[in-house]
Amino acid sequence: MAAIRFSSGGLISAAKLTTSTENGIALTFTGLQGRPDSGLTLGPDSRISISLPKGEEYPTISFRLSLRGFDEAKWRAAAGACPFHFLCLYMPDATLWHQAGWLNATPREDRFPLLIDPHNGSPELASSYSRDWSYASPMGAQPIPAIGLWAPERATYAGLEFQSTRLTDNTEKDLATAYCWRHGDAGQFVALVYPCGGKGYRDLLFPQPGLTLASHCTLIYSSKLPSTDDPNRLLWSYLWARYRDLLPQAPDANDLGWIPGADHERDLLGPAGPRLVGADTKGMTPDARFLIGWAQYREGFVDSIAGGANPEAVSAFTSDLRYVVGKLKRVTTGTGQAVLWPKPLEGAWGAAYGGKAANTNHSGEGWYVGRVLVDLYRHRDAPVIASILRDVSLADDELLSIIQGVLAWSRSFAYTRADFADVPSSPFAIGGTLPIAFCLDYFYTFRSDPKHASDATQALALARTIAYRYLTMWISDNDRSDGLDSSFLWEPNSGRDWAGAACSNEVNWALETLAMVAVNSGDPVLTHALRGSLERWHLLYTDMYRPSIASYPHGSSMTEAYGLYDDSLLVKRGQRGAFGLSGPLPLLDPVGSAQVRALCGQSTALAFDRGEGHTQLTGYRCSPDSSFAFALSTLHEGDFDMVVTFPFVDLSKARVLLTRGGRTRELSGSAQIRRPPQAIWSLYLRNVRDGDQIVVAPTGQEAPQAVAAHATAATATQAGTPPNASPFTILSLSPTFPMKRDWTDTSSWAGLWTGLHVVYNVPYWIAERGGRLVASTSAVALAAPVVGPASIYLAYGGASGKPPRAEADDGTLLTPDLESVGLLWRAWPRPFTARLLGSVVRVPSGKRVVRLIPGDGPLFAASAIPDMGGARAVAEAALAGLRAAAAALHDDNADVAATQRLLSVGARANPAKVALLPPGFGGVPLHRYLWRAGLASAISNLTPASMVSSLSTSRYPVAMMLAGDDTYPQTARSPGDAADALVRYVRGGGFLVVASSAPYPLRRPIGSPPGTNEPLMPRLGVPLTAPSSPLAAGERLAVVAAPGQGVLPGLPARVLLPTSTPSVWVVDKTALPSDTRYTPICALRAVPGSNTAAAGRELGDAAALVEPRGEGGNRGAVLYVWSGLWSNPQLASALCDAVTEAVLERTTTGK
Repeated sequence: MAAIRFSSGGLISAAKLTTSTENGIALTFTGLQGRPDSGLTLGPDSRISISLPKGEEYPTISFRLSLRGFDEAKWRAAAGACPFHFLCLYMPDATLWHQAGWLNATPREDRFPLLIDPHNGSPELASSYSRDWSYASPMGAQPIPAIGLWAPERATYAGLEFQSTRLTDNTEKDLATAYCWRHGDAGQFVALVYPCGGKGYRDLLFPQPGLTLASHCTLIYSSKLPSTDDPNRLLWSYLWARYRDLLPQAPDANDLGWIPGADHERDLLGPAGPRLVGADTKGMTPDARFLIGWAQYREGFVDSIAGGANPEAVSAFTSDLRYVVGKLKRVTTGTGQAVLWPKPLEGAWGAAYGGKAANTNHSGEGWYVGRVLVDLYRHRDAPVIASILRDVSLADDELLSIIQGVLAWSRSFAYTRADFADVPSSPFAIGGTLPIAFCLDYFYTFRSDPKHASDATQALALARTIAYRYLTMWISDNDRSDGLDSSFLWEPNSGRDWAGAACSNEVNWALETLAMVAVNSGDPVLTHALRGSLERWHLLYTDMYRPSIASYPHGSSMTEAYGLYDDSLLVKRGQRGAFGLSGPLPLLDPVGSAQVRALCGQSTALAFDRGEGHTQLTGYRCSPDSSFAFALSTLHEGDFDMVVTFPFVDLSKARVLLTRGGRTRELSGSAQIRRPPQAIWSLYLRNVRDGDQIVVAPTGQEAPQAVAAHATAATATQAGTPPNASPFTILSLSPTFPMKRDWTDTSSWAGLWTGLHVVYNVPYWIAERGGRLVASTSAVALAAPVVGPASIYLAYGGASGKPPRAEADDGTLLTPDLESVGLLWRAWPRPFTARLLGSVVRVPSGKRVVRLIPGDGPLFAASAIPDMGGARAVAEAALAGLRAAAAALHDDNADVAATQRLLSVGARANPAKVALLPPGFGGVPLHRYLWRAGLASAISNLTPASMVSSLSTSRYPVAMMLAGDDTYPQTARSPGDAADALVRYVRGGGFLVVASSAPYPLRRPIGSPPGTNEPLMPRLGVPLTAPSSPLAAGERLAVVAAPGQGVLPGLPARVLLPTSTPSVWVVDKTALPSDTRYTPICALRAVPGSNTAAAGRELGDAAALVEPRGEGGNRGAVLYVWSGLWSNPQLASALCDAVTEAVLERTTTGK
């Protein structure tokens, strides 16, 4: 099946093997030593053992490697350019490597992702030191900490699973994993690596002598895992059965009131437009054509035209359909003759992204065409559809043959890549959305067809498999020693750029298809994942401040990167990128004024609330023809509206019966029911209430037939039953006081999830009762005394005032040390103010604590640990964690104060007078500053076309270039017209801020290949140059503020930049026209070492105000800020204040 070696090439060997048959079988290898020429010296306590206790299905591997010595030069000479690696798992015929929950193609399957992909100069999957090695991310940065190899054609998988480690002792988090294609011995393998590949996880770093690497994992394997199954499902089935009580708790209801106000749909969304084909503007050649199916898992266009439609839409659809049918590709697979659509349909990627080598059969968009064809087949007798099929020469037999071919491809494909054109090597979380939609559509279309009923059943099973394949969600908290909790957040795609960070963006789509599979399969794991994800998604709001959820804008409210571990490329741990996308959840959100959304399927139905309704759909039953019924159990008071949705089932003519108080009536008329013509999967029901029984019969029957009672899927741990947290004891507080979690009230506890939290090494149990968050507000008698020496950790609400106390049986009151109060949790997004604080009460030896007394705020949780014996090390880690929490509270207090200051700045601004130039916001701190001041989303985002038509000094006194790269808009309609518009703007008296994150800004037109040198800065009157003499060995860059400059006041007089800074570009003063006004702001100097005071060598001005003479006596201004200046936090903060003040001055006074 697979071989496991201590390392590759005999780099590690063992001198002794000991076996044991007590309680199963165990093999222990000791006397571990490095190969004599390797430079590796292991200590005598080093060992590797593998054991299979009685009753266990899979073996456990545990290891301890004491690195007494490590000589980098000798290692390189002996092993080549490779990291220190061990526990190598070999499978020569594997076509996929399984890392962090992702399936990446090995070169045996597809050479492009690892061996070819240039990814614009920074390969996404390959390391920086060898094309044979992948990036090496630490397991703390991985949603699913596992590494394995899969050979689907042989139905064989083997891997090292560390999620169980994460749930128990969390010792895996700093160990990294990697794939190697070849390394001089028996071929491809995956391995554990230490250390990780540094920032972005791609560089070659080596361990320091004196380290000990110790952890354990499960060797999980299967010889029955073909392409119709998946490694993620195999892992989840093991974890759900073996560690379910340790998994984070998911709620059994969700309040979706956190959805950004502008993303809350006022009505049900209809289908997308008629087009199937588009052209790409990013990464591909100009002639490239590709499918445009993303997000089309919702209502279908074909359904919308089956009864007659806009002839123009039908014509456009028919034209595209004819084209795509001509571009289908037939391939022979192990599951039959398959049909797919390649990406691109014609043309290729540009050279920067790999050219034709990047072209693939494995993009997920092709399944949208498959779904369209299924819908055409279902409606083939409708006159409009029959005409379309004749026009494209698709007879019934051929149409069915293509559909069956897509189903065969659904059975055989095991991975996707290139779902977005700018990352052609990687699979994306959305890669499963369209295959799932196709499979479910196939199921509902063919389930009653005797010839294809078995295929329909398999299609439903495939939808479930695919949901697992793309379930790249953090299963639990990745690091219990910090104040974050990664549980239920998702990574958007494989590869190093997004590793270690959670993302919103398009991942919303995956949540909705996950929901569709959950209600049709009844799978409790998928329901758990969905409920948990929806409960935590609010954590992905950006730093943007808005006064309420309702005021958050569409599209920009959520982040692309929320840092969950160190060395993530895009953001630091705990930081949210100021870039990203938000979007609606049109299948889950109760639209308009509705308070409940019911999503129904063959197996179960799930309710989603707006507000604290905690709605359940009890007694759900569904007949084979999709007639269904349920009863409402909810905390919503009085009458309310609800939406009922059954994907892929036409409800437009369904009868709806409502029973209340023993009386049944059929809903009719607009006062009782609305049938949205654009959304035939849904019904809008008015004035329902708790206890109502609802029957929906799409085929006109009065009630469901042949139904079975449905048992609601249980969550991982039932409310009120804390798991064993030894050596801690979670104290039962039996709280009863309800706490508001209202997304319309920014002072509420919205977002505080219930269940187990492990924060800064301490477990806390947040309780609920009857679906409501509860806390203690009066004294609590403990079921058993806490006997000293011990520590009691308390979690409570309140920003100031009296803290909670502990009372001993002799009446002594013990109070926490107020110097050690820490921040355990804060509400998010920014306008919410609730904070969960933590402190510790030290119980002296001999004291017996019998009561806990809340302070001025509610007491949510308490946990105790002995300060002695075997628990001492854990107790010390808990104290260290509380010190870290205290530091976090200090930082959060400063952050709150800064936010208030920024809001006062924003209140003085007129952002409509500021134009943001394409390509938009980049990653500089000024971007984050503007978000937090509530300004970024109000600034006018111009397109190249609107620059040409609207960029004027009267409309926009200030324009800003804050791009994340070195591009600028060159052309909108005619060659160079956008660039010319910007030049005219400056010459006409405009004020342009250039603060891009690229070292040389505005260097090449948007869409041009990297390295293109067509700079716009000289035309704007600001020529740039690199210093004539670069930094010498031992020198660093110092930034010196120009004395008396008043353009950006408040800058520090002199600071050092980090040792690693981007290439330097300063203003070329020798090339400035003689009539230019020039004000230096700060200069760069090369100084020896860290000697800030040294005069050093002057390299030029890295920030300056350049005012060239323009037309008609006008004098515009360009404020240039070199990107490297943002790398010093003190200087960056001052620059944000000063640049924003300069913008305010010109937009509020007209200067």
